[in-house]
Amino acid sequence: MNKHERLTEILEYLKSHNELSVDEACTIFNSSSATIRRDFSYLTAKKKVEKTWGGIASLSDVSSNKLGITSPEKNIKNFEAKISIAAYTASLIKDGDVVILDGGTTVLQLIPFLKHKKIRIITNSLLIAQRIDQISEGFDFELFVTGGFVYPRSGMLVGAQVSNSIKDFYSNWFIMSAGSVSNKGLFNSNSLVVDTEKEIIKRCEKFVVLADHTKIGKQGSVKLCDLERPDMIITDSGFLDLDPKTKDIIADIESLHVVE
Repeated sequence: MNKHERLTEILEYLKSHNELSVDEACTIFNSSSATIRRDFSYLTAKKKVEKTWGGIASLSDVSSNKLGITSPEKNIKNFEAKISIAAYTASLIKDGDVVILDGGTTVLQLIPFLKHKKIRIITNSLLIAQRIDQISEGFDFELFVTGGFVYPRSGMLVGAQVSNSIKDFYSNWFIMSAGSVSNKGLFNSNSLVVDTEKEIIKRCEKFVVLADHTKIGKQGSVKLCDLERPDMIITDSGFLDLDPKTKDIIADIESLHVVE
């Protein structure tokens, strides 16, 4: 089977199955994983399919909101990278976990991948709460939205009310998006948001930061913590193509996870 035939067969398969993993494709088309990954990358670049964690999905499947992706979100900067990060992060969360979700476009992409997990979600983001409401059919988890006042143009609830709302909770995970990552630490753009995040960090077992590669090497205005503080910093494979000086900022951090 040549490349053209294989690509045609992959698209035909997706018409009836919606999703296809690398391992499944290797078996079905009797090809190596390297060949299949190249095929998937080609189809993704041609906008014939959407990338998922470990494989691809048909555009019709994604656009029908199986992953809860709406048209405006397709215009989010580095959208594919954020989806990869989100899918990997969701795979770490197990039934029964309590998860605190901060705001940010990368964390927002996490929601659809959590759909069938029996977990409790706590958030101080109105955007995340809205997303859950939009695609709530079939969700198995509980949702708790904190108190607080809304920081303008962010949809984030901040202030002492957030801390008061969650003081009796202890979470397995606190997952947040970083505004920027420099050699001086992790940063966001507003002191009220950072103060709230610092309080939430005190109430979690594992603190996870999601940062696509474009955030690395940038200097923010308000420091959240040192680079060594998070239990995990998750970024996308674009990190591998950064210039050596930028990569060195977090390359030696033990908590770094690069998602392909």
